[in-house]
Amino acid sequence: MPCQPAPLRALRAADDDANSPTLAAACAFRAGAKPGSAPPLAGLVAQHGNHRAALTWLNPLSTQRLDGRTRLTRDVLGRLNWLTV
Repeated sequence: MPCQPAPLRALRAADDDANSPTLAAACAFRAGAKPGSAPPLAGLVAQHGNHRAALTWLNPLSTQRLDGRTRLTRDVLGRLNWLTV
């Protein structure tokens, strides 16, 4: 039986520094085939050698922080659509 794609997603907004809120996002897909050498979408950053750790961080019960945070302006978080499943 082939694997069905099963996306895992995580989004973390942080306000550790009142003047510099940050955002980190991650996504993983389970598929039946090995991935190609290039990311499936432009702008994605592969976590070469960090797959197990990245998948652990995507666990909803994980207490680990996501890497790759980006600085935001204050209004960005209010404009995001927070999807839930």
